[in-house]
Amino acid sequence: SDLQDLLIAALQGLSAWAVKAREYGIINHDVDSFAPRAFFSTLTNVNFDSPRIVGYAREAIALRGVLKAQCLAV
Repeated sequence: SDLQDLLIAALQGLSAWAVKAREYGIINHDVDSFAPRAFFSTLTNVNFDSPRIVGYAREAIALRGVLKAQCLAV
């Protein structure tokens, strides 16, 4: 569950930048499709897969960096 908590925190950071990006008219379809898929992976422990959760967290952090850079460039 610690990995799922890490993923949720990463998604919260990603979401904060996604909201800011929308304020600037920036729409990132990769984020739009990634966020619900990654969040859904935390809803059940039936198929808990540590490497998958870590991968989602890393992708969330990378996408957050992309959005941050786009926002700061405006």
